Amino acid sequence: MSFLDLAAGAAPATPSAGKGTDFLDSAGKNRSHVGDDGVVRAFTGNALKRNLLLNGVFHFAQRQTLTTLTTYSNTTGRTYGPDRWGITNENASAQFAGVNADTPEAGLQAKYYGRFKKITSSGKVIVSQALESFEVMPLRGRRVCVRFKARYSVAASMTIRCALLQLTSAGSVDTMPATFVSAFGGAGTDPTWGANLNAIVPDKGTGTGASIVGSGLTAVLAATWQKYTAIFTVPTTCKNLVLALFSNGLLTANDEMNLAEVSLTDGETDEDFSPRPFVEELQLVQRYYAKTFAVFQPPITALGVTTGCLRGQLGKAGAVALAAQFHWQYPTRMRVAPPTVVLYNPAAANAQVRQISGTVADLTASAATNINERCLDVTATGAAGGAVGDQVGIHVSADAEL
Repeated sequence: MSFLDLAAGAAPATPSAGKGTDFLDSAGKNRSHVGDDGVVRAFTGNALKRNLLLNGVFHFAQRQTLTTLTTYSNTTGRTYGPDRWGITNENASAQFAGVNADTPEAGLQAKYYGRFKKITSSGKVIVSQALESFEVMPLRGRRVCVRFKARYSVAASMTIRCALLQLTSAGSVDTMPATFVSAFGGAGTDPTWGANLNAIVPDKGTGTGASIVGSGLTAVLAATWQKYTAIFTVPTTCKNLVLALFSNGLLTANDEMNLAEVSLTDGETDEDFSPRPFVEELQLVQRYYAKTFAVFQPPITALGVTTGCLRGQLGKAGAVALAAQFHWQYPTRMRVAPPTVVLYNPAAANAQVRQISGTVADLTASAATNINERCLDVTATGAAGGAVGDQVGIHVSADAEL
């Protein structure tokens, strides 16, 4: 049997650069760690290296067809493409698609990776994920390790930046500024981040072609997958963290930045990427975005009445209010009561409840009501030919992203 036996005592001397020392403190008999910065940090439950980022393999993009390049354009805020990942682009536009890597690629272990393509005009592309405060608070004053794999395609070369932003104490917790980027900066100059967002200077970074420059890690990409790591110390007063990966220069139309196996964990130990089980990851991303459609089916109207839409029966005949009433309980409890709910007629290009049997017709005054973090109701006024017991249906999506 092998075991580690630590004798309690005072903190050891600061180790040399790039090294760390574990020890058992003499006071509380707690296992602790001293890094090359001389700071002593106690081990916590987070030291199990749980990835605090979601969808780090870009397996879920519920708003679109996963493997089809889909266009997004937001030059100041963040528009969600893949689940949990916001896209910001300088000039129109950017595209995202998840790529199935069933055919093995050297240096890649994940089943999917993210393909981010600049189109139309030259400019920077920023891909970011915001962490909720309940994940961030236990990290205050501690070091965290960001890891990702990246490569370029189409372009002859590409350099990207990795920045970890903090929402400072002046910001509103779990609220991203509407203007995420106020200026993109030229080649080699980082963007100017929105109100109360400050970039944390990395303590160190590793990877082929990697260097610490200013308030981020610079990664010179290759045509093959390379792994990059950056260590940051989380400020003791921050409210939220945002990981941002972005092009260092202006991408020309059709240049592509490929990202894979992205993680952020407590502690400074670099470990291999370990994906969550499919069902667990799906439930976690559904806390931010849920829909009645199949997982890989983008929300659209006129998809069909047998595609999993909410179905019910008319409780009142004729064109009267509340003739149709549905109750939808989300797949999992959402982060907050979703501020954005969209209705999709399963048989026509509008947002009305559809009468499926009897006199087929669209209902009117369809609306989502009683919206909370667990469920919502959909109501509609009946059609003139509707009879009690006729079947009706509607598709719904709910968005509770940061």
